[in-house]
Amino acid sequence: MPAVKYALGVAGIAAAGSLVYQMLRDGRSAFFTGLGMFLFMGLLFVFARLGRTIPESARLTFIWFLIGWFILVCSLLVTSVFFQWPLPLGAWAMGR
Repeated sequence: MPAVKYALGVAGIAAAGSLVYQMLRDGRSAFFTGLGMFLFMGLLFVFARLGRTIPESARLTFIWFLIGWFILVCSLLVTSVFFQWPLPLGAWAMGR
């Protein structure tokens, strides 16, 4: 049953968010962790559906676009947390 798979996925995301909250005692971090997990779960769903329906060239273009986007976002998050550029995200995310 497909509904059971999705329910287990949502339960796993909720469990991971509660683990983050228990380890950090910070609701903001747990919220953003859960939000990121939902985003990546949605991307996984899109990849699973598109893999069967679109041509190979469009699929490869989409995959390389997402890889580039992921690298850009990760780079900006690292510079934001460690170097306070472009925004001081580390202080904001930890509530300081």
